[in-house]
Amino acid sequence: MLLLAACLVTGGQAKRERVIHADEADMSTEMSAAIGQTDTSEPQIWSKEQAWNWYYRQPWLCGVNYIPAYAINYTAMWDKTTFSTKDIERELQLMEDLRMNCVRIVMQHAVYEDDPNYFIKTLDRFLSLCWRHHIKVMPIFFDDCSFGVNNDPVIGRQAEPLRGWYAWAWSPSPGYTLLVDENQHGRLERYVTDVLRRFAQDERILAWDLYNEPTGTSIPLAEHSMSLLRKVFQWARRVNPSQPITTGIWNGNKELEEFLTEHCDIITFHCYDNKENTTRWIDSMSAKGRPVICTEWMNRPRGSNYADLLLVFKEKHVGCMAWGLVNGKTQTDLPWGHRPEQGEYTGPWQHDLFRSDFAPYDEKEVQLIRQSTEQRSFNEVPDMLYGDVERKGVPFAKDPHVVRFDGRYLMYFSIPPYAGDAQSGWNIGIAESHDLVHWTKVGEITPEPGCDYEKKGLCAPCALVRDGQVHLFYQTYGNREHDAICHASSSDGLHFRRNPTNPIFHPTGTWTCGRAIDAEVYEFNGQYFLYFATRDPAFDVQMQGVATAPLHTDFNREDWKMACDGPILKPELPWEGKCIEGASIACHGETLYMFYAGAYNNAPQQVGVARSTDGIHWERLFDQPFLSNGSKDAWNACESGHPHLFTDTDGRTYLFYQGNNDKGRSWLLSQQEVVWKKGRPYLKGL
Repeated sequence: MLLLAACLVTGGQAKRERVIHADEADMSTEMSAAIGQTDTSEPQIWSKEQAWNWYYRQPWLCGVNYIPAYAINYTAMWDKTTFSTKDIERELQLMEDLRMNCVRIVMQHAVYEDDPNYFIKTLDRFLSLCWRHHIKVMPIFFDDCSFGVNNDPVIGRQAEPLRGWYAWAWSPSPGYTLLVDENQHGRLERYVTDVLRRFAQDERILAWDLYNEPTGTSIPLAEHSMSLLRKVFQWARRVNPSQPITTGIWNGNKELEEFLTEHCDIITFHCYDNKENTTRWIDSMSAKGRPVICTEWMNRPRGSNYADLLLVFKEKHVGCMAWGLVNGKTQTDLPWGHRPEQGEYTGPWQHDLFRSDFAPYDEKEVQLIRQSTEQRSFNEVPDMLYGDVERKGVPFAKDPHVVRFDGRYLMYFSIPPYAGDAQSGWNIGIAESHDLVHWTKVGEITPEPGCDYEKKGLCAPCALVRDGQVHLFYQTYGNREHDAICHASSSDGLHFRRNPTNPIFHPTGTWTCGRAIDAEVYEFNGQYFLYFATRDPAFDVQMQGVATAPLHTDFNREDWKMACDGPILKPELPWEGKCIEGASIACHGETLYMFYAGAYNNAPQQVGVARSTDGIHWERLFDQPFLSNGSKDAWNACESGHPHLFTDTDGRTYLFYQGNNDKGRSWLLSQQEVVWKKGRPYLKGL
């Protein structure tokens, strides 16, 4: 609830995480003596890579700010006198029917403090109800908003609605008195720390929203809210939950926005405005370079509605949580500030999707939601997803190639120009790993001063290890038919010396335009084979060629010779379109296997397989893709492309590849293990 809300005033993974249930934990309310002490080694904000890795493991997040229809405020939702699993279950079923997958709820400090054990068990019951309906929860610890007479929450049975008054008995948390009395903040710390510790590893929790709309609209309140906000971030960091922590940016307060930008793992915001202004908010929040969720929206009279905005959120990969599910005692069908003396309100509902009898307020809205939400569950993602966020502010990495070198794995990949600076060109990123799943960026390879051939960019790396050196083969970029293959070497895998004969290769013959990209260098039968992609003279069809060099080569230009005067593989199957590129070679027995990308990017590009006994003459193994793009809701819906086969020292083979689900706005890298049966490759588990 935003802006027009009258706020408090003076006087008034990879692997599935195990679900940890509260009844498994020690329910003692005694907290560690460390509460209130400063931990100089407390964890810091998530890196952008960590935040994006979390976000891309979620389906598109679409849900609501939830309060049961029976509750006039969040005190009533949680209180012993009124908490109702039966009512909640019926309402969550409405969400499941629409495939909505997340709720945001305010927890009430007063209910916790009255009986911590009861509150923890009740929160656990609520999480289980949500989980049963495939819904994750974003709990909120504190809330400054108040719309009527309650400035301090009181436990027990709550007042009944005052007809015609929007949320008249809303109860903030912790309330004005505790907020302004900082001598009492130890009580709040105990509450935050206890709840976080109980559920810090619980996969039913989507994220932690630490404070709803701090600073309000009152100057006397803002100072106290900011003080508590800073403290609650410190308390949360000390617990260091596995889920991200955040607080929504909402009211144009510069100090608040700067603080939240610096301290939130993911960016959340509130906007109850029309499509044009909401899009501005989305673009502004996205520019911060972290995943974005709009955690409050939907005000029909103000133009914030499902028809105009739902697909905007989805197309921009921004999660969204509208206000309200079933209309009830809060009377949030009324506009902000509506009072009984104004008479009966006859305009469009401000919030809520369903009437009290569960009939949709607007059938078109629920149909749109059902058509837009995703069928993918929270766990249908591969173990590895990696993207570099430094260049674009969103994960973006293409063309992976992996080697094992000096006790760790190194992955080389293409990274795009910096956002807003096309002249910075495509470059090569380097990441390292010790398990082939979790990757940390450790370097970049950028154009070498004085090397005019790569001044426009370099990308599509291929690496091999020989005699304690990493040899990198890469292409120049942005020169059309003049792009060629280059070579560099390194003793540490990070810092490379260019080959003085660069570029070392481009193809010749009437069948090719002269361009060479996507190098793959492989030792076989006493020589090196250089596989490359090129286009026909019309620059229309992409196909594979091959050159060879002797085994003793230094990979210099003069050593490479065309192995045949024509393509070794060109697009022929319908799914290959006009492109075969990105070849990667593996040897099994005495046979070479080429994993290649068919079709241009996002067509969709998919992975095929061919085999050869001499490295030059190839036949396809399958008429259909070996690895297809994902379903419409998957992370790789637009393509699974540019493959790389990596064989580890234990003989296991992994297929690395790139994918996206937004037509190339972002790119992620992943891998799946390949097993061999009777001379044919299969994806493990299929």
